[in-house]
Amino acid sequence: MSHPVITPEKITKILQDYEKTDDVKLIKSEVVPGSDKGENYSSVVLACHVEAEINGGQSKSYHWIAKIPSDDPWKFKWVRPCRMEEKEVAFYNDLVPRLKSYLNQKGSGIELQLCPKIFAEFKEDTKPEECQYGSMVLLEHLRYNGFTEQSNSNRKAGFDMAHTKLVLEALADFHAVTYGYLKQKHGSLNDMVDKEPLFARDFIGADPPVELEAFKEQFAEQGIQSHLTLLSSFKDDKYEKLFKLFMEKNGNPTTYCEKLGSYKNFEFHVLCHGDPWFNNMLFRHEGDSPTGVCLLDNACTRWTTPAFDLAYLLFTSAAPELRQDHLQGLLEHYHQRFRQSLAEVGENPNVYSLESLKSDYTRCTYIGLLTAITMLPWTLAKKEDAFSFDDMKDFDQADEKRRNEMMEKVQASMQRTLAKEPMVAHRITTAFDEAIEAVYHLRSTSSQRGKFKDIQMEVKTSKEPCATYEGDSPTGVCLLDNACTRWTTPAFDLVYFLFTSAAPKGFLSIIIRGFGNLWLKWEKTPTFIHWILEERLHALHLYRSSYCHNDFTLDFGQEEDAFSFDDMKGDKADEKYLKEMMEKAHASMQRTLAKEPMVAHRITTTAFDEAIEAGYFKD
Repeated sequence: MSHPVITPEKITKILQDYEKTDDVKLIKSEVVPGSDKGENYSSVVLACHVEAEINGGQSKSYHWIAKIPSDDPWKFKWVRPCRMEEKEVAFYNDLVPRLKSYLNQKGSGIELQLCPKIFAEFKEDTKPEECQYGSMVLLEHLRYNGFTEQSNSNRKAGFDMAHTKLVLEALADFHAVTYGYLKQKHGSLNDMVDKEPLFARDFIGADPPVELEAFKEQFAEQGIQSHLTLLSSFKDDKYEKLFKLFMEKNGNPTTYCEKLGSYKNFEFHVLCHGDPWFNNMLFRHEGDSPTGVCLLDNACTRWTTPAFDLAYLLFTSAAPELRQDHLQGLLEHYHQRFRQSLAEVGENPNVYSLESLKSDYTRCTYIGLLTAITMLPWTLAKKEDAFSFDDMKDFDQADEKRRNEMMEKVQASMQRTLAKEPMVAHRITTAFDEAIEAVYHLRSTSSQRGKFKDIQMEVKTSKEPCATYEGDSPTGVCLLDNACTRWTTPAFDLVYFLFTSAAPKGFLSIIIRGFGNLWLKWEKTPTFIHWILEERLHALHLYRSSYCHNDFTLDFGQEEDAFSFDDMKGDKADEKYLKEMMEKAHASMQRTLAKEPMVAHRITTTAFDEAIEAGYFKD
């Protein structure tokens, strides 16, 4: 297959530059598609297979991957202002050599996990009708060096622990090295977007050029309809309602997400990859175990919190259960590697604390969620259902009829995918649930902390905080209201506390393990802990589920909706009065559930679900 851009003449010139000789005789060249439908969005990916004779010697074989612009002038109008082509060419031609020189100067053994470049060029004054000639990035075809992408089944299920840790290590190295290099180059990391505008500025999201604003506004509005169509496909309408509620409070979700990712919202910054998801990485394996990773597509770098890359990666690429069960461990793994790499290049390894990383990650959770619900239905679709930018060729954004037709195609593709791929739906709903919990966490650790319930034996309102803090980290607690002591299993207090006061997921095993470790200081046998887990703990689930319903809806209501025992002054033997009181209580609960989605989430998808799992609704 021939190609108008990657011609035999072009290949010969590239080989002459690469081999540093004019004595190149091209024997054979083949250019074929390098990606499937739905796998690439902003450029055309081609695989090049070349055989040539160098300096009159034996023939050599070359296998490359080429990225060139689409031949669609409409796409050129929005891709070119994003400066993705220019950024990636400069990344390989300019930044990577500087980073390698910096590492050599530091005597560091860090190897950045990036694909080796063969050739890269960018043409500034490209006309729209000649857009496919505007740039080219030619990289080694790593599949001929033992690297492979994840299988379709693994992509749908999400990365396991081993693959995820490898990517986190690669990102930690990249973040640490760029941090150290840019600090050495500029002396200060302040105003980095002004100092390194090409690499540090987020042209796509938080800081777009003027010529992109109209397009981005239309794109954001279309995104709302796509997301609502997607969420309306679920049997549980909770997600669609939550999304609408979010829009009422925060405006367009896409615009909000882009602003949220800005470096201005965080205190610590690195140069982020900006697009670290499963389509942009290849792995090397020994048997079933991954031994290496290569990060691809470096066209979206930006200066912001490292948590941006982590949330992006974990929500788009990791298995949901991995995030839910091991998030803290994954963040700790990244942080440990980041500190090691900082120390390797002579930087202070304590410049960014683990607590700061966790806090920043929580704030970036919404970025991970919106990226997941936007990308997964497209990228995990079957080939016959996939939608790609090839379907948008010659598309005119100003043509309303054409725009509506395109959106119908997008929405139909998403709905087909959800109908055929239950794993995709599972990954989206779990991402939503995690984002809900993250919002709850942010609220409970914000400057408004005093407005929330304090940890107590019973759920009562306390006017004064009864916990001490250093920043957002609690350092002490005081238990109040000791009027309900009773002689019973310790599991009573544990379940009472966990169901009424702890975030819904991820705490149970940690709490039990911590409790067990303390108990073993006095009792030298773990038998008591097994007894709690196996015989007593779940026996209280259903009881606490019903208590959660009452406590949450009455205690967490907004002030104008609250119901308290002050509303119950009267004769409880008076049937009419009792009925009126109950109606007030029920009305308060209903208003709270309508206004506070977190309350509904904690009751329906957590407390009751756990009771169901415990077997209390079996026949």
